[in-house]
Amino acid sequence: MFQIANWLGAAEKDKAPCPFNVRRRQTHFFLFGEDKDDRSRGNVLRYDPRHQRAERVADMEVRRWATFSIMGGELSDSWAHFPR
Repeated sequence: MFQIANWLGAAEKDKAPCPFNVRRRQTHFFLFGEDKDDRSRGNVLRYDPRHQRAERVADMEVRRWATFSIMGGELSDSWAHFPR
């Protein structure tokens, strides 16, 4: 709470770093799309905007009009063991 009070109180002074951005979480995006060589297959890519890299994390069957929901948790290094 003290950091938040300092951050709010420093609005007219030298800008103190926002306490929520001191240790930022890693941001990744998951991209779902068709395989360019086989349109009946799909790919899941994990994109890291900080390093501007994308890596394939899974292959799957294309499911038209499907929706996907992420319900929390984290993706550990075990993603590398998915069959490709």
